[in-house]
Amino acid sequence: MRWGNSGWLATILNGGTGQELLACRPATAIKWIHDVAYLPLGLNPPKGHCGFCLTGNSGGSAQIAYALSSYGLDGMVNAMIPTSGPPLAAIAKGCLQYPGYGYNSSAQALIDISYGYDDGVFPGPCRRRDLNFYNTWVANSVETGGTDYYYPNTRVEVIVGGKDNPIIPNHASDYFNVLAQNRQPMLSWLLVPRMAHKIIESQDGLNALLFALTQ
Repeated sequence: MRWGNSGWLATILNGGTGQELLACRPATAIKWIHDVAYLPLGLNPPKGHCGFCLTGNSGGSAQIAYALSSYGLDGMVNAMIPTSGPPLAAIAKGCLQYPGYGYNSSAQALIDISYGYDDGVFPGPCRRRDLNFYNTWVANSVETGGTDYYYPNTRVEVIVGGKDNPIIPNHASDYFNVLAQNRQPMLSWLLVPRMAHKIIESQDGLNALLFALTQ
């Protein structure tokens, strides 16, 4: 699934919406695909097996994570496999440049467009490291802003790359740890040593993803 223009995180100028609300877009698309394309197949896979499974890379991993944490779709998802993320966990740490978490300038601009800031016109709060936005970032982070982090019928496997920017596994780890603290029963973490950020450019990463989808 691809999004046009500025993607699923874009909003109107000065819209003030944020990532969690905008994640209704991918959540709606996921539910439509499940109801219209998957259900008519009449499949009944064992618990944790595909079935109807979700995977997304980088920002795509945030899309599928929000769908479960904030939009209650875990009941229809057999497995969720985020790769290289979700980078939208620990947003405050990224914007405030915590060691090992700091977003680069392009990531800062991407965070800010979700609140209606055009970086070319006026830098947003992430670019400015605005402490007044701390609670807003926490409320919108995928591991802290949701309502549900326990998915008894959904297998969750987080795949990260050993050659990725180190901040990515750190953001992903914050998300993973929240699931672990909530005693997510089918939860695993896989580090693929030779995989960089884009899983599509790593045969080892694609092999790991294929195994996760077909086991």
